Amino acid sequence: MSDTLLPAFSSMRGFGISGVPNGFCGGFALLYANHHRPSVANEGYSLSDDGARRLYQLQRANGWCASNGAQNIYGNYNTLKKIATGTHKLIDYGAFNLQSFHADLHTYAGNRAIIVEWANGQAFPGNEVGLQYHFSTCGGISTDKLVEGLIGGYAFGDDDWSGNVWPAAPNPPVWHDWPTIVRAVPIAYIVCEV
Repeated sequence: MSDTLLPAFSSMRGFGISGVPNGFCGGFALLYANHHRPSVANEGYSLSDDGARRLYQLQRANGWCASNGAQNIYGNYNTLKKIATGTHKLIDYGAFNLQSFHADLHTYAGNRAIIVEWANGQAFPGNEVGLQYHFSTCGGISTDKLVEGLIGGYAFGDDDWSGNVWPAAPNPPVWHDWPTIVRAVPIAYIVCEV
């Protein structure tokens, strides 16, 4: 096995979009996970400026995120149920277990999107200093790619990553190894339906 990625899986810069606050990482995590699904794309939630604005408006109207874009895993889960059909698996703060999370990454990465909430987002190379609570989406796995000095890793969409180019558009995913993921302190996640 080498790289396994979800169809059209991408990252995108989340800063500087008119009508979308810089703290809307949870919304971008939803877009990374679902923009390739026809039902989601047909509702206008594309990986674009307009798609992000539309999703932010939906979340604000339903109380699933604050005016600054901040949200928790429950706001993300409720939004996911609204825009994407199927059964999604929520592992919330009380149920989170690092070994189970690692097993789910291994099982689902590249086959199903995994939206992750982190407590130490600044641990990811290229993310802003001081970033604590943060969301990104895992959409791929590699068993042989050299990632951050180790063989193997996971592909993420991350709106905070400094390597995303401007203007906002789909970018290649960001690859992280397991030790970096642990340092970023995952605290909850959602395995999305296909």
